[in-house]
Amino acid sequence: MKFDNISFLKEVQEFTPINEGYSGAYKYFFYKNEKKYFLKIGRFKLQADLENLLEEAEINHPKIIEAGILDEEYNYIIEEYAEGENFKYQLDNYDEKFIYEFGFKIGKQYGNLRKKFPDKNVSKQFLKKRKKEVETKIQELEKIKKQRKLKQEQLTFLDFMVKYLKNNFKLMKYSNIVFGHTDVKASNFLLHKKKIIATDIEHTDYKELSLALLWSYARNDNRNQKSIAFAKGYLDGLYNLNVPNKILNAFNYTYIYNMVDYCTNYLKEENDKKLDKLISNVKENYIKNGTVIIHEKLRSNANVKHFPKLKHFDFTLVEGSYSPDNLTFKCTNQNKSYFLKIMKMSEKRYRRVLKQYQLLKEAKVPISPIKDNGVCEKEKCYYVVSDFIFYKEMNAENELVTFEDGNKYGVLVAQYLEKLKGKVFSQMSILDDKKLYSNILDHVNKIYQYDNYNKYIKWTKEETVKYIDAYIKYFKEEPLNVIRGDIKFGNILYDKGENLIFVDNESIMYSYDIINFMYNIHDGFRSNSKNAYHGFVNGYLKYMNHGTIPKRIEGQAKLLLLYYHVRTILAFLENRGKEKDIETYMRLCEEYIVKGKKIEWLD
Repeated sequence: MKFDNISFLKEVQEFTPINEGYSGAYKYFFYKNEKKYFLKIGRFKLQADLENLLEEAEINHPKIIEAGILDEEYNYIIEEYAEGENFKYQLDNYDEKFIYEFGFKIGKQYGNLRKKFPDKNVSKQFLKKRKKEVETKIQELEKIKKQRKLKQEQLTFLDFMVKYLKNNFKLMKYSNIVFGHTDVKASNFLLHKKKIIATDIEHTDYKELSLALLWSYARNDNRNQKSIAFAKGYLDGLYNLNVPNKILNAFNYTYIYNMVDYCTNYLKEENDKKLDKLISNVKENYIKNGTVIIHEKLRSNANVKHFPKLKHFDFTLVEGSYSPDNLTFKCTNQNKSYFLKIMKMSEKRYRRVLKQYQLLKEAKVPISPIKDNGVCEKEKCYYVVSDFIFYKEMNAENELVTFEDGNKYGVLVAQYLEKLKGKVFSQMSILDDKKLYSNILDHVNKIYQYDNYNKYIKWTKEETVKYIDAYIKYFKEEPLNVIRGDIKFGNILYDKGENLIFVDNESIMYSYDIINFMYNIHDGFRSNSKNAYHGFVNGYLKYMNHGTIPKRIEGQAKLLLLYYHVRTILAFLENRGKEKDIETYMRLCEEYIVKGKKIEWLD
């Protein structure tokens, strides 16, 4: 292919073709003046002033060097090479809660474009074209069905899909045509130092939403749940927690449309094994009582209609402070900011959480004042709205570095939380040594069920249990008491002085002081700021124990270290964790448990 009319390429001698992906575009890497670039040639339509458009929307993307018409058939775009890892290959490294977070961030960025380019209703022309595509797919499936001798279960499912597509086409008219990225999927985004970078940016235009997100929710592999978490987050960010339910119905239709493609291909390949697996997965997870339920999978517990007080607010997800059913948002308008916490739990648990807030208030532990709370009946979740505090997360900017820095705030936190000691709360959850022991053994038993366990843990199951038995005894020496339950830098806000605010206050329980620091033990051994972490734990424990740290604490800390090693191995074996963390914990366990080295910072 000749590039004679592209001025930027005139001095370039060598192009390296890229064969990844499924598009019909031509893609190359090349170097110019020792700098790496990316060239893409295809039949895409280029938006005028695309670079400025993306900048205004605050969408991170590779810098566009040049774009234009190559010839009568093709356009081209040249970008600076963007550093980062393809998010597609990162899905296995993250839990669904963090994948939702990535999706929300991306949706939030593209939501900025909707302010300038309003959504459109689907047109008659679009519906006519789409219906013809559906009819063609059905004809192809019916034709190949007649050529194969199929099992009754296969025929029943294929007939269900055909009938669904014929009878429910009206669902497509409920969707929206949205301006943004026209192919939202993990492989079109890069991660670089927690920064998300959009690629395939030349495809910025209007597109029907369920098609734009097709590969983010209508996959057929073991990543589908994570892909749905990504799509769910994207939609919440795109619509500022106000995704219209009628739009999600179009996703049901597009999902089945895509499954027809899979089934047709498996029939052509005569691959009954894959076909049966697909049918089983779809029936088990995405069809209930004969109804397609993708819309339920994509619908979030967080919907602005549930929070009338926040109807005109803008929502930003607070990173890392939630589980898939426990989301925290910063809500802002021109003159007010709040925290919104949404919790999917039983009513009994929710009432207990409210009493925990009251307990903290009575003990004069500083928390953000609650302004509103209630229930979202339909979604069976509860919410709490509290004042937004304009403090920093402790160590958010790595300003606490030394042991002395951490020690100072460990003492200060202990002074506040000392007031919880001696409190009585009959509804509070209890974590005793028996429950902790049972939890660890449960993880251990699961690990040794895998054939390749010995690649990740050097000891036999009997040796592992022996270590657990040796350290669990240190918990029997300490009585249970009321504790905050999850004391870590991310759960404490401060003004860089002595004013603190505690957030995420749902972990109060009867337990042991060391359980306060499960995540500090975890992060403190691995973090670049480990001296501050260690000083923080040291200062807290010394204050709570009148100037000295009891000997039992070291045994307890070592058990938690072993516990984290076991949890990390299991997470990786279940495709939820990172292999490199296993090596770190293996080394630490060898040092502190097998060789019995003293934990210096507990001295």
